[in-house]
Amino acid sequence: MIVFDRFLVTDTVLTDSNLTETDAPEWDIATTYAAGDEVIVAEFHRVYVSAIDSNLGTKPLEGGDPAVWILKGATNKWAAFDDFVANRTTNADLIEYEFTVTDVVTGIAFFGLVADSVDITVTDGVTTQNLTADLLSLDHINGSWWAWFTGGRPRVQEYAFTNLAYFGTGTMITVSINRTGGTAQVGQIVLGEVQDIGVLETQPEIDKQSFSRYTEDEFGNISVTRRLPAKITRMTVFKKSSNVRFTEQILDRALDTFTVYVGTERSEAGLILFGVLRSAPIVIEVRNAHRMQLEIRSLI
Repeated sequence: MIVFDRFLVTDTVLTDSNLTETDAPEWDIATTYAAGDEVIVAEFHRVYVSAIDSNLGTKPLEGGDPAVWILKGATNKWAAFDDFVANRTTNADLIEYEFTVTDVVTGIAFFGLVADSVDITVTDGVTTQNLTADLLSLDHINGSWWAWFTGGRPRVQEYAFTNLAYFGTGTMITVSINRTGGTAQVGQIVLGEVQDIGVLETQPEIDKQSFSRYTEDEFGNISVTRRLPAKITRMTVFKKSSNVRFTEQILDRALDTFTVYVGTERSEAGLILFGVLRSAPIVIEVRNAHRMQLEIRSLI
């Protein structure tokens, strides 16, 4: 069972990309905006919609202001780092990023992928590590080859690399998300230091929490306004170690923080998660071993 000590992507970390922030014009103090006009503020990497006519001279706040500027979301280039998997970065054929890291990064995970493959290059200018993942999975045949052939070849939507080399401050990580002849998409890219907290035991539990709205009329007819559900995963992890405090420290850093949990690297198992740790009681069964009961709420 792996947890990422998350490393946040900032302007100084994201050093190159094939994407530009051209979602809308840059906000200009001398321009008068009508209701519905969109602008970006590059320093925030966000898109805003004017809430009023004759909107002049008021710069959008980072979090938006419903009375003047409504926050629409991150720009396409930065949507992969906004903590919303449903807000996807998209581009024809290829999405490419280069990160220059200033702390230990030994893992990188992807969520909301629509791609054929992901390529990773890690280098310090002298030594290079190359990794690749084929996302056209043969594991999801839905019980029959007939379903596989007639339903199309399924793509993996979550993938985690947990064996990145780290060559010290200034290590460069280049990511290529490939979909030749189509639109490459990714919901989130998360970097971090890999922490192994133990062995996942059998029978993890996956639950769904609905946020859809149900309304009933006077005749008893029900209508549903569908919304994306939240995924809640419960796992028991065994650690053969007497150092409970070390486990506590890792989980303390993860608590109430959006990060990555990898129960197994087999994507088809559905246990590569990006979410928040809701609870993590530790049971000390014997002197040199303990168990954790993790509950993780995945992000939408």
